[in-house]
Amino acid sequence: MAFFATGLQDMIARLKDMGIVARERTVPGLGLHQLFLDDPNGIVVELNYPSAEKQTVDVAQATAPAADH
Repeated sequence: MAFFATGLQDMIARLKDMGIVARERTVPGLGLHQLFLDDPNGIVVELNYPSAEKQTVDVAQATAPAADH
């Protein structure tokens, strides 16, 4: 099941706070950054974000103090 979404940075933080592990993949040809999550029934949920949001997350992480990583 796949969804287009926005708010990648917030979603990554929310998943981390909840202890949920997501697999990530960037698809440059489509301009997407994807998160893959497994729901409790074993169904894979795919969240597709604009790749520009991943670039923003990367810049924020690179400039954040080490304790925030």
